[in-house]
Amino acid sequence: MLDKIINTYQTFILDIWGVLHDGEALLPGVEHFINALKLKKKNFFLLSNSPRPVKSVHTKLTSLGLNIPDNNIFTSGQFFIEALANPSITSINLTGKAFIIGADRHTELVASSRVLASESLQNSSYILMLAFTNNLDEIPRYTEVFKQAIASGLPMLCINPDKTVIHAGSRNYCQGQFASFYESLGGKVFYFGKPYVEIYEYLFKKYGLTKDKAIMIGDSLDTDICGAKNFGIDSALLLTGIYKDETDVANLLNLSTNVPSYILNNLVDTHEQNNSTRLTY
Repeated sequence: MLDKIINTYQTFILDIWGVLHDGEALLPGVEHFINALKLKKKNFFLLSNSPRPVKSVHTKLTSLGLNIPDNNIFTSGQFFIEALANPSITSINLTGKAFIIGADRHTELVASSRVLASESLQNSSYILMLAFTNNLDEIPRYTEVFKQAIASGLPMLCINPDKTVIHAGSRNYCQGQFASFYESLGGKVFYFGKPYVEIYEYLFKKYGLTKDKAIMIGDSLDTDICGAKNFGIDSALLLTGIYKDETDVANLLNLSTNVPSYILNNLVDTHEQNNSTRLTY
């Protein structure tokens, strides 16, 4: 079925974490799949919710043994950097200073974006959320500072809408989880990245792509598959990241409106006919 998908579509948008690697190593079949796309002269772009600049993600992929030109990579972090330089590309207001949470983990983004940082909530226009944790209990510790920010009318800007990621088999919690908690307290959040249409629109315009015969391959129903649906392109859910079992996914699909066009067990063999399911919902 993978071979059929490659022949059917011309433009492939691939998530990175959970699709190409697990944080420490490339996943099985990735190099073969990318080579197959190159051989058949397909357009392919890696679209990640990573809050890191493209240069940083490119370096990571190269260290794992995947050699892809950096102009084939785009991230929500890079979108933020380019939006600060050219505010007209997004509807989000980026004027003023940011109160940054988690800056120590993302010094490259802060430096590359040249975002104006403030040491206090009182002198800030918004919160820039960059925190990341492997402990879900850590998030409520931000309750007081979040309440103060909300009382001051500060929106949160979330550079990574992902709530969770699997790192070498362990679950970690991303900026989207913190943002969700902020919203639960009554705060307003603006998101950069999938599943929001702006990042797809910007990527397709930047590289002159069309939605005709385009497909998104990702491991998240909430970001990758929902984003493809919002943008109006087909999608494939890969069971090598957040979800590992097709039965579990089937149960989730009964409760979700984000239904992929395909479910793929892996990217191991582009000529394997039994490693994917075409959905007929």
